[in-house]
Amino acid sequence: MQTDALAATGKDRFLTYADRIIRLLLVLLVLLAMPSTDRAAESQQPGPPSTGTSNTAMQGAEFLEDLAKGRFWFVPNSPNPPNSPGSRIELPRRPHVSHSHRPLRQVLLIGGDRFVGECLDWGTSFAHFQRTTGQKILIPISAISAISNPPGEIDVVAESFELDSSGLTAELREKMLDQTQATTGKSSLRIDSACPGYRQTLESPLESARIEFSFQVFNNDPGSRCGEWQIEWGDAEPMNSPLVVRIHADRSVSVSDLGQLTAINATQPTLPLSAGWHSLIALIEPERTRIIVDETLLSTRQTPKSGLKGIRFLPPPPDSPNRIWIDGLQIRKLLIPTEDERTPVTFRDQDVLVTETGDELFGRMRGFTETAVTLEAIGKMRSIPLKRLTAMHRSQTTKPVSQQGIPKSGVVARIEMQPFVDRPALQPDIWTVTILVVDAKQLTVQHPLIGEMKFPWSEVSRIDPLFFGQTVLADARRFHLGDSIRADFDQQLPNGTTLAGTCDLVTIPTGQPWFSLDVAEIEAAGPDAPPGSPFLAELRAGNLLTQVFINEQRIGNLNEQLRFRPSLQNPDRIRLAIPRTILRQGKNTFELRQLPLKKEGREFDEGEIGNIRFDFEQDKKWLNDKPSARE
Repeated sequence: MQTDALAATGKDRFLTYADRIIRLLLVLLVLLAMPSTDRAAESQQPGPPSTGTSNTAMQGAEFLEDLAKGRFWFVPNSPNPPNSPGSRIELPRRPHVSHSHRPLRQVLLIGGDRFVGECLDWGTSFAHFQRTTGQKILIPISAISAISNPPGEIDVVAESFELDSSGLTAELREKMLDQTQATTGKSSLRIDSACPGYRQTLESPLESARIEFSFQVFNNDPGSRCGEWQIEWGDAEPMNSPLVVRIHADRSVSVSDLGQLTAINATQPTLPLSAGWHSLIALIEPERTRIIVDETLLSTRQTPKSGLKGIRFLPPPPDSPNRIWIDGLQIRKLLIPTEDERTPVTFRDQDVLVTETGDELFGRMRGFTETAVTLEAIGKMRSIPLKRLTAMHRSQTTKPVSQQGIPKSGVVARIEMQPFVDRPALQPDIWTVTILVVDAKQLTVQHPLIGEMKFPWSEVSRIDPLFFGQTVLADARRFHLGDSIRADFDQQLPNGTTLAGTCDLVTIPTGQPWFSLDVAEIEAAGPDAPPGSPFLAELRAGNLLTQVFINEQRIGNLNEQLRFRPSLQNPDRIRLAIPRTILRQGKNTFELRQLPLKKEGREFDEGEIGNIRFDFEQDKKWLNDKPSARE
């Protein structure tokens, strides 16, 4: 058997590999957090840095073993300046395939996080998504900024094989739908020797397309094959005979063709299948067609110029007890992704749907399913097929988007996931979370809007530790400070020259408090600001500043935290220290007040801010096997 593996193989090998990565990660966190003057001394003797507890008796390998198993995590105060990020931890690249049972969407949250997943349900207040790892998450709808297709993809077919499926006749629904087997929903398509098979034909051939579905094989008779699937091209010329994916009697899968189509790969590898559900992806491009089963690239072949016409699922031989179940059939048209990532002009009370032709439809999104969006416009409800759309941009809510649940202590970090090898133009997931627990398989993290999530090590690409402690989300929304319209801002209309809000603290966590936020286009007046910076003299004279007040007490201004004016594309994350004595249990207020360029003038700094948090940086250790030690 010859296969071209897209991912690492062997569960035991992966666990050993992950164990080494965890050890390296945690040791790096410890070493990078130690003051530089102490590192040389610590390197002369084994064991952890001094913590002032009985754990200092732990030595060498025993300490590393506890770190690797997640039983002990020590992160002292960072020696970096408050506004400096921690040291980045890069993990080796592991090819990652974007499997899905429903059409895949990229979701952008208003705090800047993004992820790829399937929309399972869209309610009045919350949306239910499933990530590509299979984990299901519940997100406040008010936290969603945009939903889009993967770059260059448009829905053509999304067949879930449910009882209300529009793609099957009543006779076929009765004969072929099976409610005992399904990956999602309640039923799947059963193809056995008693059925005629199933065919999905496109209205017109597609030069580039993506076919994806889940399948499960039952081979009770090892003497006969289980069935085959034919990818059909746009005409019936001999050189364009269907590409055949065949499931053999021994529960293995191979790819061949019925004609004389020249294979780029000289061999025809087979892949054994275990029991349970599997996935198949066919990536059809003008130059080549690739067949991916689970994480394995099974075949690469030339694509006929006539393009994709459809796919046909053939049954096993007559009287054979073998059968195959198919679920979640998707066909998407592939376009060349454009460089134009322009966000459409939005109004505060309207959402925007972007069509494949670039047209923009304004209204309010009232529903979202696998196949359509319900848009309310001019007092009427319209159902817009998703195959006409490429993206949906939501207007910003008028209410704060703040912390859900009680925050816990851990390593606050920005985590980037592995890229998708089958969708190279699709941006990988990015999350700002608190890492709570580390073990050999995964990270357990807390997100301020979603709660706890699990990140398998195979999914993680990069970790940027920020600090150890707690972060409390006060408001994730973006605001336009100033008094002028800026067409290039996310919020074109200004919110005014003052901005006020609150942050509820159930308790006042230990550690140094900070007021942190994302800042763009605010003029810089930090100690390292270049002398030629615009308005530097006025800023240092006390004009044009954006001041920050916590519980009516001024703690500083945004401008003096900046060396350069940050751009809209790359905002700076800045922090201002809060005296602990001014905080109180319960509701705390924050306010940003802008000063004009001149004392009696009307010219103010124009900038965008957002993702406002109260951070508490701690010198802390805790034991995972003692949950009560977490705050």
